Amino acid sequence: MAGLIVATAAFTFLATTTANSAYGHLVVFQTAAGVGAGLSAAAATETVMGATPGDRAGLGSAINDATRQIGSALGVAVQGSLLVTIHSHHMADRLAGTDVPASLAQTVIHQGLTTIATAPALPDSLRGQLLAAARESFVAGLTGTAFLAAAATLLAAVAATFLLPSQTCQALPTTAPHAPRRGGGAVLGAVPPLLLTPAPSSHSPTAPRITRE
Repeated sequence: MAGLIVATAAFTFLATTTANSAYGHLVVFQTAAGVGAGLSAAAATETVMGATPGDRAGLGSAINDATRQIGSALGVAVQGSLLVTIHSHHMADRLAGTDVPASLAQTVIHQGLTTIATAPALPDSLRGQLLAAARESFVAGLTGTAFLAAAATLLAAVAATFLLPSQTCQALPTTAPHAPRRGGGAVLGAVPPLLLTPAPSSHSPTAPRITRE
C-alpha cells in the first residue's frame, strides 16, 4: 500500500503543474512515480504469487502479467482520451477571442501537434497567441489526467487496505515424516509403523520381536 500512497502523492504533485513550470517539476514527479510504481509492482506480485498454490505458480504469474498489461493499456487509453478532450475544449475557448483565423483555429484544436509546425509561419502577434493557448491547453489536459490518476491510485490504496489481509499467510507447520498423528494414526505417506509381535526366544518366551507390517 505504501507504493500506492507514494504514487498518489506523485500524481497530486503533477496536478500542480502550470504553464511556467520548469523541467525540474517533471523530474520530481517522475522520480516519485517511479518509486511508487516499483513498490506497488513488487507488493502486487508477492500478493498474487502468495495466494497461488505451488503447483499453479505458472498460472498465477501469467494472470499477474496479464492484468498488469491490461491495466497499462486501459490507463494509457483513458488518460490519453481525457487529455485530448480537455486540450481541445480549452484550446477552443482560448482561441475564441483572438485574431487567429477560424480555419487555422479548427486545425490546431483537433490536431494539436500542428501548432508547432504552423506557428513559425504566422505573424508575431498571432504566433504568440497561438503558442500561449497551446501551452495552457496542454497543461490543462495534463493536470486533469493527473487528478484522475491520483484519484484512481488513492481508490486502489483504500481497496487494498480493506480487502487484502493485514498479515501475510504463514506456512502451516509440517509434521515429521515418521511421526504418527495423535490418536495412533500414521502420517500419510510416512513409513508404516513398526509392529511388535511376540516371538519365542531362548532366554525369554515373552520377548518381543520387531518386524514390519
